[in-house]
Amino acid sequence: MTIYLVFKEIDIPFAKRLSTDLQKHHIQHKPVNLKQDDRLTALETASFIIAILSPQSITDETMLATLKVAVELHKNLIAVRIGQLPFVPDFLRGILPLNFTDEELYDDMLATLVDDLAPPTTPRPILPLQLQNVLENLDRVSLEERRNTVKALSELRATADVVVREAAQQGLRDIAFKDSDTTVKRMAGAALQSFNDEQRKSVIEAEPPKPDSFVANLDTRDAPVVSASPVSLLSLPKKELWRTRQWYIAGVLGSAAAVGHGFVADSVSVALALLMVTVGLTWFNVKIREGGNFVWEMPGPLIGNTGLGIVLALIGGLIGIIFQETTLAVFIVLLVLGGLYGLLIGWLATLRT
Repeated sequence: MTIYLVFKEIDIPFAKRLSTDLQKHHIQHKPVNLKQDDRLTALETASFIIAILSPQSITDETMLATLKVAVELHKNLIAVRIGQLPFVPDFLRGILPLNFTDEELYDDMLATLVDDLAPPTTPRPILPLQLQNVLENLDRVSLEERRNTVKALSELRATADVVVREAAQQGLRDIAFKDSDTTVKRMAGAALQSFNDEQRKSVIEAEPPKPDSFVANLDTRDAPVVSASPVSLLSLPKKELWRTRQWYIAGVLGSAAAVGHGFVADSVSVALALLMVTVGLTWFNVKIREGGNFVWEMPGPLIGNTGLGIVLALIGGLIGIIFQETTLAVFIVLLVLGGLYGLLIGWLATLRT
């Protein structure tokens, strides 16, 4: 890490003091000679640039040009202020200078500067370092190393550390997806399956408490004991209605009613509005809510579907007003029907089968 200190001659006394204090904290740095042509090279190779800003240096063209180049090179620029600056250039407005003007704040500002210059600490990898290196360089390690890595990750399925086990699974998924060798991909897939088998095995081996044990622990003095059968405990609803094939029955019946209305009442606009509501609400609960994007609790599904039903009826009614001169009374009835149908669909969407 290369750190450069940029300052004007007039600020040399402060620069020497700051340099001494940085060395006490084992932070090595170099001065940049603003008068030499090699300053651009210094800026290009710098990891950090510490700029000492004073009322005199902030008005110096060479100083400003140097700092502007540093900003354009996207360097880590740390500004140190000593004195009240008459202005701040636009290209430095996003950089908050450390205020070394007040002597009482010097030590605090120095500590902040030292923290800013500290090298970033690399977090300890969850997986062993050798495995982590292979996972980060899959395209640069040998086939044998990748195979051994799959085997090592597979052996972690029995570890008690949940975080390590999940990291190993993720590593196997990366190999199964990214590796260029088909055999390695198959090995990673089989290893992932072994993780799943191990988890199922642990669930099966964990013997559930017997119904009789619940009965033995109940106080029978105030109420009779009724033991639930294992079948009743397992017969819970498994799937929402809107995720099943039966869900489309609501859309089909509503669409049929809408089309039928068009023939009976000779009102294409009303039929179109009702058709938009039925098809739209059915599609909404399947496509938009699919994948967990909309996980609602009551009364969320009622409010959401009712609102959408009114909106769809509104669109259909406006189309009818434009093309078939639908009356205001029919338009209001459409809005009410759209809301009621949305309320019904919202309730049906909460049912399970």
